[in-house]
Amino acid sequence: MFHAAGVSLGALCLLLLSGCDRGRQDWQVGQAEPSLTRGDNPDRCKEKCSRPMINPPGVAAISVSSRQSVGRETVLQPRSKDEFEGVPILFSTSEEPDPLAADLVDLLGRDKLRVSPIQGLGPRQTLNDLLHRPGVDMAVVDMDSLESLTGRTRRLAQKRLRYIARLYTQDLHVLARRNIADLRQLDGRRVDVGRSGSATWRTARLIFATVGISPVLTEFGGSTALDQLRSGEIDAALLIAPRPSRRILDIPPDESLHLLPISYRGDLAEAYLPAQLEPSDYPNLIRDGRPVHTLALGTLLAVVNWPKGTEGYSRAGRFVHSLYSRFAELQEQGRHPKWKDVSPAAVAPGWQLFQPVEDWLDSYERKSASAAGAIPANASRPLSQNR
Repeated sequence: MFHAAGVSLGALCLLLLSGCDRGRQDWQVGQAEPSLTRGDNPDRCKEKCSRPMINPPGVAAISVSSRQSVGRETVLQPRSKDEFEGVPILFSTSEEPDPLAADLVDLLGRDKLRVSPIQGLGPRQTLNDLLHRPGVDMAVVDMDSLESLTGRTRRLAQKRLRYIARLYTQDLHVLARRNIADLRQLDGRRVDVGRSGSATWRTARLIFATVGISPVLTEFGGSTALDQLRSGEIDAALLIAPRPSRRILDIPPDESLHLLPISYRGDLAEAYLPAQLEPSDYPNLIRDGRPVHTLALGTLLAVVNWPKGTEGYSRAGRFVHSLYSRFAELQEQGRHPKWKDVSPAAVAPGWQLFQPVEDWLDSYERKSASAAGAIPANASRPLSQNR
């Protein structure tokens, strides 16, 4: 009898805990209270979104403040000035570790922000995690990632997500055998497009469909794909990654392989950006001194559009202030060269800028601090996007 009662009580406790977890999740995905958006009923949402979260395995816990238990309630205490605030960020836009993550960890740590990079499972899964997974508020995503969504999920993402900064571009690398001189020659040949669901896998399929060719696709990815290419088992391998890609840079000189140029024309010019791989990027593969033309995909830092007054909004706002205030430091010597290509407040088609970014830019302009160089000259502000 007592054993049965104990089991029932335990089940009730688990149900209550999962309810706290679902409270945050349901607000995000719009299942329980779809009317709760930024500016709608902020007091009610503030109470709802302040409940303790249960972080899933593999996601660093978010330290929003010190918590003290009083009776059956949890009371939020003021944060100690020495306490770090955890900011997990999903990085899943390529098959390689994000080269900019280490710079964010180092620099924002000076403002007591503990950035926790998490390797994601592909563009579509990253958006799904950002919409549904408790403990994940930010992610680096491809600018065209919303295009892969349909119906209710796409409308939900457009409503619930914003962007903090437009980041770097990722370049399409097509490593092919020397007897292939044009992308269309891959029609009917064996081509590796990386792991299923990855950015390379998704983009390769879109590009082949746009060009009108049908290669025989393999999904080895990584060193296995390179081994297959060297042995002649496949004819080409694709990789979407910021250049220089360490995986390709480490390939020794090989007369049988080259980086295939991609023409920026037609429908490809509408969906992608022009780019070129320089001899200095890959001296072992580009030996004639001429750059290899290719395509690039834009990326951005997306964030959950927390309502003003919630802990999530405050946490993201602190991240925004630290990132934008220290942005010039990210472009200094010794940081990853891709930071020099970043235009943080530049327009991202199909996306809206996060309100704390607008607020920071307003404050920046009022202080007339342009000479300080906190925002680079190539940053174009989307003034009309949120107004």
